[in-house]
Amino acid sequence: MKFFILTGAIAFFASCSGQNDEPQKTIGVTFSVDDSLQKIDDNFKVFFINNKDTLKARVMKDSFQLPSIKDSSYDIIFMYRDYNLLFDRVPKTMLIPKKGMGWEFRIDNRPFNFLSRSLSADEYKNDSAIRQFYYLKFDPEGMDGITIVRKRN
Repeated sequence: MKFFILTGAIAFFASCSGQNDEPQKTIGVTFSVDDSLQKIDDNFKVFFINNKDTLKARVMKDSFQLPSIKDSSYDIIFMYRDYNLLFDRVPKTMLIPKKGMGWEFRIDNRPFNFLSRSLSADEYKNDSAIRQFYYLKFDPEGMDGITIVRKRN
């Protein structure tokens, strides 16, 4: 009798655990500086910040597990060595992939790679204050990605 009660209790708790949580997604990450791919392994950090709520992603090799995203938008901070990249107010819809997803973090220092189309040749000549662009590209499997671009003066 005790065996049946114990077995029933284990089955009940197993069926309830995680019911309200969406499955954690694993996101592959690359990072490049001036078109040079960096070997980041598991030496990077990704944070999701919304007001007073800060979520730290669990990093594994060159990927991370997306934490449980509840709010409508988050600031994303990527940290690797001396590099700290901030992407503010990224909507939840961009963060949660329906398919496999990769994130590409990239820095482009002066002289800029004009293939990125962040500045035209005329803008480059006339604007000497911008010293760096940094990017976050959401790259879903089988689809075109979306890129967020930020600049540093």
